[in-house]
Amino acid sequence: MNTYKALTDRQSKEMNAFPLGAAFSNKQFEEMMQKWGLTVDDTDKI
Repeated sequence: MNTYKALTDRQSKEMNAFPLGAAFSNKQFEEMMQKWGLTVDDTDKI
C-alpha cells in the first residue's frame, strides 16, 4: 500500500474519532456535555 495514503487514512481516522463540539447556547452546551458523559460542572475535564 502507498505509504502516504496509509498515513493520510490513519490521520483522518484519528481526527474523526477526536471528540470535538461547539455550543452556541447553554442548552447545546448541556447536550454536548451529556453526550460525552459529563455534567455542566465538569468544565475542568474539557
